[in-house]
Amino acid sequence: MTTVFSAQRQTETEAREKAHSAYRLLRPFLIYVTSFTACGQLSRYIRPGYTIIGTNKTGTTLAAYDKAGKKVVVVATGGTIAMKYDPEKDGLVPACTGEDLAAAVPELANVAPLEFIQFSNIASPAMTPQNMWNLHIKLEEILARDDVAGAIVTHGTDTLEETSYFLDLLHNGPKPIVTTAAMRGAGDTSPDGPMNILSAVRTAASSQAVGLGVMVCLNETLHAPAEVTKTHSAYPATFQSPWWGPSGYVDSDRVVIRRKPLNVVRFAPKTLNARVDLIKCMTGSTRDYIDFAVSQGCQGIVIEGFGRGNVPPGMIPGIEDAV
Repeated sequence: MTTVFSAQRQTETEAREKAHSAYRLLRPFLIYVTSFTACGQLSRYIRPGYTIIGTNKTGTTLAAYDKAGKKVVVVATGGTIAMKYDPEKDGLVPACTGEDLAAAVPELANVAPLEFIQFSNIASPAMTPQNMWNLHIKLEEILARDDVAGAIVTHGTDTLEETSYFLDLLHNGPKPIVTTAAMRGAGDTSPDGPMNILSAVRTAASSQAVGLGVMVCLNETLHAPAEVTKTHSAYPATFQSPWWGPSGYVDSDRVVIRRKPLNVVRFAPKTLNARVDLIKCMTGSTRDYIDFAVSQGCQGIVIEGFGRGNVPPGMIPGIEDAV
């Protein structure tokens, strides 16, 4: 799809003409490099995976990331994004596959070839750590393929940040994984799912996303999984990254990364083999929940305390006995 040529073999005028004709097609994947006398001198300055395609009217050399023909795989897990209202049940129920969701976004055909995998079709409160582990295994299998540029995961919003963080902890490869969801069902007035899917696919297909691990994409905004949280039960712009803000955004023709998260942690477990319970402190909490968790055989307990780790006095004997 990319026209490759050398300044040594063609005149500068011909090179510019070809670059201008390719510009609109390649614009989402372009980077700009300060021009030298001959394009051939720039080879050592171009990032791996990029190809020099010529110069623009200002003399700036254009280099394009060549992902021609590589797919973005859409892995559907369910959630509101795939649900429609059922009058008999008076609520949203799973109703759409990944293909159904993509059919509502014709513009996807201009972004990248797509492949669809229906991993599950559940509401996100039903997601479990084992589901997340199985999803991780499936995604790593997909991304190991040479014909795949990246993957997106459609998911429910209730546990989107948990699944995204889980996947990010385990994903070590350079290819991007982009998780997305919707606050409105597929059958609602003005659903947000189609634009979220389009933005997620654009991100997964973009060279800007390479090496950034997992990203959460909603409302044309990109977030780091360790920083994002759902802030409202109904508002479409519910996902926010307090303190640090989003890591980037998705425009109509490009992906813009404004910052990269620091201190990213990665793990490489072989299996999930331990139960760890989370206990949230309340005023007046005692040791009861700690004792119950221990009696059920859990192998670790996370205490969500007050302030900088303070806990009610009634919990302390239980903590001491547990450890």
